[in-house]
Amino acid sequence: MKLKRSSARPRVRASLEIVPLIDVVLLLVLFFVLGVTFVRHSAIPIAMSETEAPGAFLAEGLSITLSAEPGGPDGQGKIYVDDLEILAWDDLSARLSAYHASQPDATVLVRPDRDVSTGRTVQVMGIVTGAGITHYFIAAEPPRPQE
Repeated sequence: MKLKRSSARPRVRASLEIVPLIDVVLLLVLFFVLGVTFVRHSAIPIAMSETEAPGAFLAEGLSITLSAEPGGPDGQGKIYVDDLEILAWDDLSARLSAYHASQPDATVLVRPDRDVSTGRTVQVMGIVTGAGITHYFIAAEPPRPQE
């Protein structure tokens, strides 16, 4: 018995499914976006004083910026805690106390503008000490070479 073969072979078409490819790409994008370490840069323009002593900015810790711009709790200059403006002295004390309660070995970096008075810097440092924080530093820039 002879079987008749069909001359029409079923054709297999090669195709590329794009949906799984898109899923994989989106997962990779999500992985890299969540895995990136973000660096916090201060956007408050200040001109810091210069010093010969070696100083380094803290990688971690709370940052208090004293600006010479008009405003602030007493109208003598704006104060920022991690780029959030402080409008009253009690807000600064409460924020520092809460920070110290959450991290007992807390460090604070005080960044005064060059034009901020020493008295104001000392006043803020007194509030930091009053909140129970004993480790604080004052930021300064290294001296520029003389031309």
